[in-house]
Amino acid sequence: MSKITIVWGSQTGNAKNLAHVIGDSLTGEFEVEVHDMGEIDPEEIHNIEKLIVVTSTYGDGEAPDNASEWMSFVKFSDELDLSHLS
Repeated sequence: MSKITIVWGSQTGNAKNLAHVIGDSLTGEFEVEVHDMGEIDPEEIHNIEKLIVVTSTYGDGEAPDNASEWMSFVKFSDELDLSHLS
């Protein structure tokens, strides 16, 4: 069974809830891991093959607090290659 990783970023919990609903709906078809973006190093993206990102925004489109490190990593990495992701 192939593995799918779901990461979530949320200020109020709505994106977290949605990430878990998506994860539950994929259980049986995939080995599912659901992670808080604040608790997983963004460098782990290089070790992930299938990824779903569930995140909200707040204010004027800012990333949630627990997703800010991931957003900076993706936005400012000079040679970020995501071609391995599906």
